[in-house]
Amino acid sequence: LEQDSLAEHHVVIQISEGDAFKQKVVLNNVANLLKHYGPDRIQIEVVAYGPGLRMLFEDNSNKKRIASMMKQGVSFSACSNTMSKMDKELMDLVEGCRTVPGGVVQILERQEQGWAYIRP
Repeated sequence: LEQDSLAEHHVVIQISEGDAFKQKVVLNNVANLLKHYGPDRIQIEVVAYGPGLRMLFEDNSNKKRIASMMKQGVSFSACSNTMSKMDKELMDLVEGCRTVPGGVVQILERQEQGWAYIRP
């Protein structure tokens, strides 16, 4: 995912916990950022790894909310390492998710590119 030069703000958000409350907090953070800046002014990437990958499972109760956020340009990235450990494939995740080689690697690289980092 290339950095969109039109967006003024770039933020990567971590989800590494599996509990539903933490997932809700992450999605609320995304919603609040979109509401404040508008989808044209902010680029958001949610990186899921470890137990947090469960947020992106196809049967997750937040599926519709995630799909709606994708329509507003939010990207949801799944850690390939975690997917292997959990025996999951891309088709097991919410449609539109993408994979990255490693969740922590992705977050590190986004920070090196100047992205803000949020871990709710």
